[in-house]
Amino acid sequence: MIKIINIDSNALSHELIEEAINWLKSGGLIVYPTDTSYGLGAVFNHHDRASNIYLLKGRDEGKKLSVVIPSIE
Repeated sequence: MIKIINIDSNALSHELIEEAINWLKSGGLIVYPTDTSYGLGAVFNHHDRASNIYLLKGRDEGKKLSVVIPSIE
């Protein structure tokens, strides 16, 4: 299932951010812009989310993915 949630950084909406968070928590993936390209994001508490990203990117699962965490603790 594809769901489009447009979040404008110039006019942030608490409701849309909550909707995106709920989408991620339910196992959904997000596409987000970076300075140079677009990234794929997921909540990485289950292996199938990483597998979904590999599948979407057409990437060999032997290659590493970047993981962003809020704290080392």
